[in-house]
Amino acid sequence: MLEGSVRVRCITGVWIGLLSIPGLSCDKSARNAPKPPEVGVEIARDVELIFSDSGRVQVVLQAPLVVRRQGNDPVVEMTHGVRASFYDHRGRVNSYLTAREAYRYPRKRLMQARGNVVVTNSEGDTLFTERLQWEEQKGRISSDAYVRIVRPDEVLFGDGLESDDRFENYRILNTRGTFKVQP
Repeated sequence: MLEGSVRVRCITGVWIGLLSIPGLSCDKSARNAPKPPEVGVEIARDVELIFSDSGRVQVVLQAPLVVRRQGNDPVVEMTHGVRASFYDHRGRVNSYLTAREAYRYPRKRLMQARGNVVVTNSEGDTLFTERLQWEEQKGRISSDAYVRIVRPDEVLFGDGLESDDRFENYRILNTRGTFKVQP
């Protein structure tokens, strides 16, 4: 009696194993079925993230789509555009950032913005570049790409940039040129 039951389980297990192989399935739609969602992935639309320290708002980040992936190196992906407003200690906006996409690495406290990155400070200076990195803990932004800074009285060009995260004290690493603007 025990031998028959083992044989039935064994044969059933073989059939179930064979039918689960996509190429051997009789139903072609099973091969084209969508994959189940990834484990540890959260998706949200029309998101506003508020970063604060000791009750003071430091940054408000807005994005139409945010994908948060968990794991050993978690990442927050904003691949449909992003806008960030940076606040001073009085709660006033002192600079803005927009980009086509951004990736935030919470464990490293690092954000990378890519594609049509534009940063504008309270003085009216505007930075244009394709890549920008924000080191949250250090309060620094940097770029290793071509940069153009438009100021009220001049336009600066160069490769690479280092600045505070308010984009007030900045330096172009390899200046290519400066053009004065006539009022």
